[in-house]
Amino acid sequence: SATVSAFAVALAGRWLKKPTVMKVMASGDGSDFKRMKKGGEVPGSARMARSFRRIDRVICLNAEAEAECRAEGFAPEQCVSIPNGFTVRDVTPRSDYTARERIIVTYAGRLDAQKNPGALLEAVAILAEARAADALRVRFLGDGPQKAELEDRAQELRVDDIAGFLGRVDDVPSHLRQTDIFVLPSLSEGISNALLE
Repeated sequence: SATVSAFAVALAGRWLKKPTVMKVMASGDGSDFKRMKKGGEVPGSARMARSFRRIDRVICLNAEAEAECRAEGFAPEQCVSIPNGFTVRDVTPRSDYTARERIIVTYAGRLDAQKNPGALLEAVAILAEARAADALRVRFLGDGPQKAELEDRAQELRVDDIAGFLGRVDDVPSHLRQTDIFVLPSLSEGISNALLE
């Protein structure tokens, strides 16, 4: 993706005289380019972002990402549109919608600021205050830099009995089959695999 690793790829490709490819994962307010330019990745990342133009091809997940690449100085022939996909046979649609004692809400993804899982946690707290969370269970599937902070926040909000942090799970489809409501609170996405699934 258009992060520090892409800088390394751009340098290595130039030194080794090999073609290079970069995938723009996120577009919009939290786009890869904007994060790099703000210096949010590592110190000096704004300068590193300038080297991206040396990359031969850029995979763009959506039209917005392609427009951002063009604004960054990539030529049209450098930009290739390849949306995300997934193996349909791996996801079995739910067929039983019988009312259950508890509504299962699921979030699947990295636990980091771009994905905004804290917004879901705050929503759960609002429901709990209104006494509407008794029949609700929220599952956070995934790991990331905000996991400990979110677990602490769940305790502060007194929703740690409602919100469960399952960490990285290998069988996301089985959790999705048990889900009544899927939530994707991301601030920025390309084409979310979690949403597609």
